[in-house]
Amino acid sequence: MLHQIRVAVFDPSPGRRFVSRYLVSLWLADNHRAGMSLLRRMVPSGLLHYLGMPGLTAEAADKLEEDEPIGGGGQRANFSSR
Repeated sequence: MLHQIRVAVFDPSPGRRFVSRYLVSLWLADNHRAGMSLLRRMVPSGLLHYLGMPGLTAEAADKLEEDEPIGGGGQRANFSSR
């Protein structure tokens, strides 16, 4: 299953990605107990929690865009030698 997840995400062939995504969806459909148990043992719990979170609303996404300074902002590291 872990191989199919890797192929579903990273394979350069769209056909192989589609087939792997379909296989993974079959294993995890309707919260299939054995498939979910296997996934919990293979994937870090923080990632599973993140994937289970609801997506941002349009308003929340717009607010994040407004709060983010243009050009990335923030402090930049100075690695020049003096």
